[in-house]
Amino acid sequence: ASHPPAWTPADSDKGRAAEIQRRLVDSKQGDPNTRKYLSEPPVQYRVAAGTAPQNELGEDEYKKERRLKKEAEGKKGSGWFDWMPSL
Repeated sequence: ASHPPAWTPADSDKGRAAEIQRRLVDSKQGDPNTRKYLSEPPVQYRVAAGTAPQNELGEDEYKKERRLKKEAEGKKGSGWFDWMPSL
């Protein structure tokens, strides 16, 4: 019972092979225009808001990381208040 069914000549049918390929493609990638499972968000929710920026890449992560490190180092400096123990 744990073995797959034996091969038959009908398994080599072109229509059946095409159907299997179609199902494989469908299972690997969902259609953005339809909802297959209830756990997927409704199609209306997948549309970006009118105020959302479109085609903007934003700040490069490497540059952002360098900028934040530089800002953090700038705040470490020895200011006047660092030398005054009572303040």
